[in-house]
Amino acid sequence: MRRPPPFSNQEYQRRMRLLATELAEANLDAFLAFSSSWYRSPGSVRYCCGYDCVFGSAIFLYVPSTNEQHLLVNNFWDVIGRPEETERQLQEFHLVDDLGDEVAKILPADVRRVGIVGEQFMPAPIYMNLRASLSGIEAVDASAQLDAMREVKSDEELAWLQYTAALSDEAARTFRDLCRVGASEREVANEMLHAARQAGADRFWTPISVASGPRTALYYALPSERLMQAGDMVHMDCGIMAGGYHGDIQRAGILPGDRPARCNTLLASLLEIQDH
Repeated sequence: MRRPPPFSNQEYQRRMRLLATELAEANLDAFLAFSSSWYRSPGSVRYCCGYDCVFGSAIFLYVPSTNEQHLLVNNFWDVIGRPEETERQLQEFHLVDDLGDEVAKILPADVRRVGIVGEQFMPAPIYMNLRASLSGIEAVDASAQLDAMREVKSDEELAWLQYTAALSDEAARTFRDLCRVGASEREVANEMLHAARQAGADRFWTPISVASGPRTALYYALPSERLMQAGDMVHMDCGIMAGGYHGDIQRAGILPGDRPARCNTLLASLLEIQDH
């Protein structure tokens, strides 16, 4: 499977045009998105400008009236490790200690209402400094506006979604092929991770779950050293990440061999439920 190209500048400009329309309808003068490396979820900042935190936190700031876009980061390791980030084409780059103070400096004097997303992920010091810096400016949850612009996918987005789904399929195929009597849950999980990374996965946004036998009854079972046995139920859950998109796939099966009568009863009941 071929990895899609990075999102083009035209794609990011398309997103800002949609966002500007949503902000105008909500009577919002500016838009602020926050993400943090601590949550390993790039979220709205990456969606808006393509930036993914490796260290620290980041804010994407957009002012429709002037068409200004700013990227603020608070950890110098991102600059040392990725110097190309300081040469962004569409956003002005800021490396600062205090994100809140820099936001206050950037916002035009006539801004009265700012839409914010990702506020719930802010560490307390950043949240308090930002709120203090926005004194006199109304902060509004802009999740609905961001969701509205993301509802219709572009061809570039669809290519990445299809690619992420294909990577999930690769992990599922590995699970199907390696589940056998005598294999350990950890062995199967490691091979799934390897296969997905070899195929092109960037990382995994959830811990991988592989369970067999009685452990399949657990809500989310991290792989153990348990060896799979004849007649075992087997189950996996894997969350692959590529290009900023999250995949999620679960698969279950039964190894050949005798199994308890109650297991057969449960399987028959599940099939009946699906038919209805």
